[in-house]
Amino acid sequence: MSTFGKRRVVPRRDWSTLSPAPRPQGERIGVPKADGQSNGAEIIPAGDYPQVMHEGDAGAFVTAMKSAAVGEQAHAIIANQQGDLRQGVLEQVEKLEAAHASGDAAALYEEAHEIRGLADTAGLRAAGRIANGFCQYLDALNRAGIAPDAQTIALHVEAIARAARADDDATALGNVVADELAALVTRKLAETGAH
Repeated sequence: MSTFGKRRVVPRRDWSTLSPAPRPQGERIGVPKADGQSNGAEIIPAGDYPQVMHEGDAGAFVTAMKSAAVGEQAHAIIANQQGDLRQGVLEQVEKLEAAHASGDAAALYEEAHEIRGLADTAGLRAAGRIANGFCQYLDALNRAGIAPDAQTIALHVEAIARAARADDDATALGNVVADELAALVTRKLAETGAH
């Protein structure tokens, strides 16, 4: 059973059992200021630091830290494969454009859905955002039993294609387009009564 997305319930701990009682005032070592007066700071011997976690918990913490290193390796692997992922998105874009040209609504949705899932990993965040908004638009209209607006479809297909084929410098512009198309979708859905 997967625990992804589930909140882990941690039992309440009695933190008072984790650290020894503080040293009495007379046994503490103060840090003097330049003028010889105490500034209130203390030197704490290494053995007197409060214990943060039990030994068993420390083992789980070390394991979690090691898995974080594996996560960093996974990010590095994905970064190294970004060119191939971008090529995969571009292939999906060509299929999206073909589905639009042929009027195949099912294929149009399927390709937009694929682009939505892959574009962000491929470093094409704007294309993914536009594809996500397009899928939400098509889903809402499908639930309401309303045909999508042909012009809205054409705008989304072209915007997805341009964002996927754009250089990195065009990302800011792609985000502006994604925002504008999201506003258009909201307006179109409000006009049709589909939400």
